[in-house]
Amino acid sequence: MNFLGHAAVARRHDDDAAFVLGAVLPDLLPMAGLRLTRDDVPVRVAAGWRSHHHADAAFHESAAFRDGVHALRTDLRATTLTTGPRRAVAHVGWELLLDDTLMADTETIVVFRAALALAPSISTDPRWHVLLDRLATIRPGPPATPETLAERVRRAVSRRPRLAFDEALVPSVADVLARHRVRVQAVAPAVLADVAATIS
Repeated sequence: MNFLGHAAVARRHDDDAAFVLGAVLPDLLPMAGLRLTRDDVPVRVAAGWRSHHHADAAFHESAAFRDGVHALRTDLRATTLTTGPRRAVAHVGWELLLDDTLMADTETIVVFRAALALAPSISTDPRWHVLLDRLATIRPGPPATPETLAERVRRAVSRRPRLAFDEALVPSVADVLARHRVRVQAVAPAVLADVAATIS
């Protein structure tokens, strides 16, 4: 689950901006190349941070996620992706389809932006503030094209040479992601509600 997914889960449990900020921090800090601990942040932010790990575990155990990844992996066999990249693309692709669904979820975007408003106090590192400036452009919007999603998947898995795939395969991956978009949209509300229910 990526940061928008964590914001969506956190707001279903507790829509306090500090709690939501904590829930997304474990995803955002590495994006800025920063390392902090829960001891470095305020109590409510630390509580959200703790929830992040419970949410990740519940999400990856959810039947909808596992079934969705399996279905994607099966359909990706029609491409020339080898086993390692196929598994990675299915996993990352499902999560990015969920993110794309959440871009149309105004409540989640509003709560995420409220959390971002508190984020400058987390660190004085310029890299953190560059990231926050980039994230501040997030607004509710229409779905990304399948090609855009496939390119995001390619960039995400390219960090691991054994999982990387050639840019020429982006159209094939896009075709598969396009066929699964509606399925992810359909199960997203239940998945997020179920994950939120596991946070104590």
